[in-house]
Amino acid sequence: MMASSSKIDFFPLTSYGGRKTGFSLIEVLMAVMILGFAMAGIVKALNLSLKGSKDSERITHAVMLAAGQMELIRADSFVFEGETTTEFEVPFDKYEATESITESSSQEGLYELTVTINWVPTGEQIYQLKTMKYDMPFTPLTSTDDDTDPNDPRTRDRGDPRMRDRSDRRRGGYRDPRSRRGSY
Repeated sequence: MMASSSKIDFFPLTSYGGRKTGFSLIEVLMAVMILGFAMAGIVKALNLSLKGSKDSERITHAVMLAAGQMELIRADSFVFEGETTTEFEVPFDKYEATESITESSSQEGLYELTVTINWVPTGEQIYQLKTMKYDMPFTPLTSTDDDTDPNDPRTRDRGDPRMRDRSDRRRGGYRDPRSRRGSY
């Protein structure tokens, strides 16, 4: 027996009653409109996440720049009151730092250090970092010893026993009398 050949139609255009079936133009337009609204929402969400990521990166850079500027100020041996502005080089050329140093009214020698990072294109303040630093007030020496130079920071406060102890400890030649260790 021979097998009969029959044509298989995967997309029939006729249905039960002999009418043609398929999608009408209105159905296709409604589907395209729904997909368009869905895609617009997805694009908006993607845009917001990219903007948030960029803002986060700007703030992270500002925090790192502020911390670096603060460490430079704190590393200086002497503190001078005033306000200075620093412009950074590429790739941070859109940032600007303002350092402000003011003496505290509560104690002599105590300074408030403030570093503010601004975004140059808009002038917007991104980050501000504050701390305090104690800089021992300068007191001229009253002795006329030949080994002390009033301009040398290592010997300017040799008359103060606390400073003498610290500087001698750094050189290794000082033994604390309260120490239970043996002599050097």
